[in-house]
Amino acid sequence: MHILRGSLGASVGVNEKSPRFIIVGAGASGIATAAKLLENGYDGIVILEAQDRIGGRVHSIPFGKGYVDLGAQWCEGDGNNVVYEMVKKDFEFGDNAIRNENSHCYVSDGTLVDSTECSKLMTLSESIMYDYENLKKSNKSLGEFFDENYHKALQDKEYTDVDKELTEQIKDLSERGMNSLYASGSWYEVSAKMIGEAPVVGYQQLTWKEKGYKTVFDYLMKKLPDPSKALPVDDKVQFNKEVTNIDWSSSEVVVTCSDGSEYRAEHVIVTVSLGFLKKHHKTLFTPQLPPKKVNAIENSGFGTLGKIFLEFEEPFWPTDINDWAAYILLWKKEDKDKIVGTEKEWLREITSFIKEDAQPNIIGAFPAGRNIRQFEEVSDDQLIDGCMWLLEKFLGKTLPRPINMRRSHWLTNKYFLGSYSYGSMDSQTQNVVWGEDLGEALYDSNHKPTLFISGEATDKLSSGYVHGAVNSGWRISIGLLVEGAAKKPPKVIIIGAGASGIAAAAKLLEKNYTDIVILEAQDRIGGRIHSIPFGKGYVDMGAQWCQGEEGNVVYQLVKDKFEFGDDSVRYNNYECYTSDGNIADFNTCDKLMNLTELIYSDYEGFINFNKSVGEFVELNYRKGLEDDEFKGVDKDMVEQVLYFTETDSITFYGSKSWFDVSAKLNAVLGE
Repeated sequence: MHILRGSLGASVGVNEKSPRFIIVGAGASGIATAAKLLENGYDGIVILEAQDRIGGRVHSIPFGKGYVDLGAQWCEGDGNNVVYEMVKKDFEFGDNAIRNENSHCYVSDGTLVDSTECSKLMTLSESIMYDYENLKKSNKSLGEFFDENYHKALQDKEYTDVDKELTEQIKDLSERGMNSLYASGSWYEVSAKMIGEAPVVGYQQLTWKEKGYKTVFDYLMKKLPDPSKALPVDDKVQFNKEVTNIDWSSSEVVVTCSDGSEYRAEHVIVTVSLGFLKKHHKTLFTPQLPPKKVNAIENSGFGTLGKIFLEFEEPFWPTDINDWAAYILLWKKEDKDKIVGTEKEWLREITSFIKEDAQPNIIGAFPAGRNIRQFEEVSDDQLIDGCMWLLEKFLGKTLPRPINMRRSHWLTNKYFLGSYSYGSMDSQTQNVVWGEDLGEALYDSNHKPTLFISGEATDKLSSGYVHGAVNSGWRISIGLLVEGAAKKPPKVIIIGAGASGIAAAAKLLEKNYTDIVILEAQDRIGGRIHSIPFGKGYVDMGAQWCQGEEGNVVYQLVKDKFEFGDDSVRYNNYECYTSDGNIADFNTCDKLMNLTELIYSDYEGFINFNKSVGEFVELNYRKGLEDDEFKGVDKDMVEQVLYFTETDSITFYGSKSWFDVSAKLNAVLGE
């Protein structure tokens, strides 16, 4: 249930040890929650952050000539993405896409692979990995789904001449790539169905250029685009506050920190990572969480994506962005096997070295997979040595050493214990309702929501992404606003956020009546107006046409600023088909159609008729057929046009039968 509200009354004063809201974690979800509450007049907020910075798994650091992201890096998708929608008008994103045609594929023996062959196989693998319709129908793992469809596709004659070793190398590359994308140890642990049910919509590699993903916090806190509207979220954060226990056994939740400090609040929102919950949920909560939440925590997937950024004095790679995007690494099996069990084994997981948008002297690599712990445990010197060994082995030449390096440590950071969540085979087999089981509020004995778990792992459609974390924070804050509205009744409650509800609220707000709440049962506004993305624009699942100009307030409201289209079906611009597949005679069909139109335009006749529309039309249709011009008209066509008129009327009125529709009332409404 969502709420749109003009005002929540006076701000609530904050006692830092007894606020109304405690938010555990100052990442994207925590900051989004706090900002939304502050925006709506609630000031009684404390954010407890275990580290000495805000951001959580968004961690932009100075490097090179700007910033690089050790955590979340790309704005993933420009459709159904609240982060993109929030900033798109005021921020120009960059492009870090790795396109097959401008990637250079090297084999571990130093050979450069023919770009056409490599691109063809990479395009095939991507078509399988992003086949969301068939993914969501599968009960197998992503790895099994890929294996089955890849080997099936290779039987096509288009691929008969492709080198067999190269096909296996691209399969291995695809596995490493998917482990990087989903932060999984193996793609056989990832649920194909859960990927298919939550597709990323739109362009997937929008960058924050040299500014870093930290930019999103300036927008969440309203520092951008207009600093005068900034929200005081920073003032609510207390750093180095490691939460060790949350006692939610009563209506007042008690939060204890490792330094012995205690905080009490009506509502606690926990935004820690799923990795942290996996390790600590049994001791973090008193009492322990309900079985459904424990099941979700223990069986949902959570893994680690590593980050390496290397800065060089000058690029040794092509600098034309249209010619080069990445060095793609394809292993020969014997070369890959040689480093198993050595200090270099983690290097097998790197798929590529890629360009960094707006940072011309920096390339990045992103290890994942089963050897991610080894990556985090090697020293900086060992890491640089390993990367240079890898680059020189594949490119077949000696290269300059980097002048600087930055790396991530998400798995071994005790506050995160990994990067982000994914839909696992375990969560599928254990019937975890992805996002919902973990994200549902917990209530006290008075049915007041007291404990929330938030963060990217609780968002059904965007788990694993920053916009999923923001979604979850906003969802919880909106729920709390509803709960707050129930405590202090507003002057006006509007039930339903459809056209009537929104129109009523807008008119009241226009007249400065601001104490308004709209309660909406669904997760969107619009009611029976439901426009959805489809094709190259939108289609309407509900109301579609602006019906009429005279006496139509919608038309009058927008006519001067909106150019309407024309979707009318004119009777000189159509063809009639019969159910046997034949085209009906146009003149006969047109003549009968005109008769039905003439009947429908007889408003006076409708008004004076006390029966149904169906009875009125049938009576006058039969009467009209007695005219000489209809003599000799095909009898089947006569009945077919009458049946068409009936079904068209049912469609127009939304009725079960045209005998259910009053002729008299139809005339009154139609005038």
